[in-house]
Amino acid sequence: MIIIQCIQLFSTLFIFLLVSNKKNGFFEIMLCQLVFLLLSIILKENLNYSFIEIILVVLFSFYKFKWRKYLLPLFFSVCAILLNSLLNYLLINYAFDLMNALVDQWFSDNDFYLQALCSFAPIIVVWSIKRMLIISNTKLFRRIHRALYLEQKKILIVSISMVTTLLILLHVIFYFEQIEGETQPERILTIVLYTCAVMGIMLFINNQYIKTKNSEHQKFKETQFQNLVAYAEQMELLHDEIKSFRHDYVNILTSIEQAILMRDIDLVKEIYEKTIRPTGTLMESNHFCFIKLKYILVAELKSILASKILFAEKTKIDLHLEIEDFIEKIHMDIVDFCRVLSILLDNAIEAAKETQSPKIIIAIIEEKEAQRVIIKNTTAGQDIDILKIWEKGYSSKFNNHSGLGLYAVKQLLDQNRYVTLETSYHQCWFCQSLILIKTG
Repeated sequence: MIIIQCIQLFSTLFIFLLVSNKKNGFFEIMLCQLVFLLLSIILKENLNYSFIEIILVVLFSFYKFKWRKYLLPLFFSVCAILLNSLLNYLLINYAFDLMNALVDQWFSDNDFYLQALCSFAPIIVVWSIKRMLIISNTKLFRRIHRALYLEQKKILIVSISMVTTLLILLHVIFYFEQIEGETQPERILTIVLYTCAVMGIMLFINNQYIKTKNSEHQKFKETQFQNLVAYAEQMELLHDEIKSFRHDYVNILTSIEQAILMRDIDLVKEIYEKTIRPTGTLMESNHFCFIKLKYILVAELKSILASKILFAEKTKIDLHLEIEDFIEKIHMDIVDFCRVLSILLDNAIEAAKETQSPKIIIAIIEEKEAQRVIIKNTTAGQDIDILKIWEKGYSSKFNNHSGLGLYAVKQLLDQNRYVTLETSYHQCWFCQSLILIKTG
């Protein structure tokens, strides 16, 4: 009995790793097995196996999420218990008849082996379904994971309630089946109802994700339109400035020509100091970063950069934009990319504002196999813990920000397998390098 319970605990914990996409949990699973065995030896007859299994699975899930969340690990732990219990129920009820038909009475005479097989089998079933969803490139599985990992409380609370209700009902069915027995039609009805319920939960999460995504997309479009209007206005002002500069430049050349003809070196120096030298600073100002935006053919990216350049100009931040190639496509979900980029730029602006000489450098590099978006900003010289900046609530800035920005970035990047973010800090310069792998 204890060995079968250990196998079922192993199966539940492994299913948790599969549905939550968590990795490297084998050592922790073995530790849970050891704790379970020790409790079995110490408590003996007084041990409630199901209760201990649930407690260990929940603690394991919270540990894998590093104790920083509560709804998400709770959902995945309850989901793992439900999947293991349901698949175990189906396999035990139908495997007896199937095995008897295939290998006569061997499994009937060796009940332990059948129970052990049925306890391991849910892992294979869940793993197979997950692989099929990934191979078929279905969006349903990815949408469900993205919705859950973005920690939308409404989705998580409703989903936990539904899954917990299903789990309780399943154990009620177990109880009455042991007392009164169950006929074949009733088993089939149970399977159908639970299949519909699980599909209903998945469709509910998917539907809520689509609604949220559409709402975000609509807000983003409105912001994008406002940014592009501001960009158009700035381009008009820039055109007027260049036109005025061309007129002044002709006058400057005329003045220099007269000074040269008169061989008046002092006058040439004076014209240079008063009129020509200041133009170098003018051409390097944020205002002329807008010219570089001509290389960007993605409206969403152009909109964000235009907005941040304007804001940097208003807050007296020296911003440099480096783009050498045309950017025709972003190799990442555009809404997620814009959210990540906005957070990184906002953090760079807030950190640079705290310095005496605020500077930001933005470089977008088009490579053969990847796109790189590099954001560098000056900092006030305080120590920055590169490992802790991703934690929820952590902030290294002096402006009392909540620290949710980079935590949200990490959640988004965890759902994008072809996107990585490299972070470095050297001599008061903080650098974030977003790498987008081209997949075709």
